[in-house]
Amino acid sequence: MAAGSPESTNGGGRKRTRLTRTYPIHTLEEALSVPTAVYEANAGLPFDRVLLARELGTTPSSSAFTMKLSSSTKYGLTQGGTSEGSISLTDLGESLVGPQDSNERRRTMIEVSLKPDPFRHFYEMLAGKKVPGDAYAENVLRRELGIHPELTAECLRIIKENGLLTGIITDVGGSLYVSLSAPEAGPSTGRREASDGPSLSSQASEREDGPGPVDKRPPGEPVERGTVFIGHAGAEDVAQAVKGMLDSFGISSVQTEADPDDGFLVSPDTIEAMRGCAASVIIFAEPRSGPWAGLGLRRMIPKVLAQLGAAAALCDDRVIPLNEAGFDSDIQWDGLRFRRAQVHEMGLQVLGQLHRLGVIQVRVGA
Repeated sequence: MAAGSPESTNGGGRKRTRLTRTYPIHTLEEALSVPTAVYEANAGLPFDRVLLARELGTTPSSSAFTMKLSSSTKYGLTQGGTSEGSISLTDLGESLVGPQDSNERRRTMIEVSLKPDPFRHFYEMLAGKKVPGDAYAENVLRRELGIHPELTAECLRIIKENGLLTGIITDVGGSLYVSLSAPEAGPSTGRREASDGPSLSSQASEREDGPGPVDKRPPGEPVERGTVFIGHAGAEDVAQAVKGMLDSFGISSVQTEADPDDGFLVSPDTIEAMRGCAASVIIFAEPRSGPWAGLGLRRMIPKVLAQLGAAAALCDDRVIPLNEAGFDSDIQWDGLRFRRAQVHEMGLQVLGQLHRLGVIQVRVGA
């Protein structure tokens, strides 16, 4: 039966339609209450179903409890339904509520959010793209994924909330973008699986192995007031050209190249560097240098889009996007366009934007 297809039964001479969901009716955050209760109230051991219902503040026969158990099962967090005596944690559920470190929790959050087939297929269809308007997105769910028309709005809401929670979806200037570079769903092994992209995380997540070198400042040295942040992924030549322009006018800057393998959309170090800057220049260009050479757009686009979103938030929208002309991509944003061979010629344009944003002042001598 297709996801969200109707079932009809006769009772009392009247036809009743019941909508069947093959996706969880709860968001991941809501469904987490089930494995959390098992872990905290019963030390992660199989929990008597009646006692679990009591721990959740409901009764074992209530529809709310039944649906919550179903959602937890569909996310792969717990085993056992309303007809069984106890509810137990799966390996995924245990990794999520009792992780060894924050990296394990982040990986597992993504893995379980991809468990329900309609959710995973939706993210895969839009990977690296902007989430369309609700009407179009609901049409995709109906026509491509078989969700019943009466359930598409509900399904889309859950997909968005889960995506924002896990970092699969990023809010960039009020628009949502999907970045799907996580390990494939499957039994959790407690270790990071090889993949062709970075696992995703919240921008503000902590990193267990400590900060790495992300800018040119010595550790602990504060960013100078008026400093401009320069962010890119594999466009070292453009970043150096921009830095040279700013240096020639006495404007301090700090340059950061996103790391394709650090496990973050925007690393904590990058966020900290942005936090002390007056404005940001984010470069959207074909990746050619360093660890990005040969990796392609699928890896680069989510990182740069996330940098743009973080910069807009941390620099109070004082952001200058630089777009490489002729760069073949479906995603572009408003900003200054440049040709790579002539990037050194756009210094006055960058200065004009910094002046417009109130970062620098231009004084004309007598």
